This record gives sequence, C-alpha cells and structure tokens, in this order.
Amino acid sequence: MFNAQFPVPGLYKACAQFQHQGRVIKALFVFEVAPPIGTAAG
Repeated sequence: MFNAQFPVPGLYKACAQFQHQGRVIKALFVFEVAPPIGTAAG
C-alpha cells in the first residue's frame, strides 16, 4: 500500500513492475481521483 497526492481530480494511470522467482510481472492501473469531500466541486 502507498499514499499519494494528486494535483487535480481526474483519471490517472499507474504501472507497477516487480520480479518474483525470476519472472518480471507488470500491473497496469487506471483510477479516478475524486474531489475532496466538502469542497464546492465535491
């Protein structure tokens, strides 16, 4: 798990790559960042 901050709400893409037992594994993610709760946009 990790923490991150994003400058504006919207869609973001991320990629993770790691090696396990000699194999390289990649994971791609697309996620939506919502406006903070209690803001005019949220």
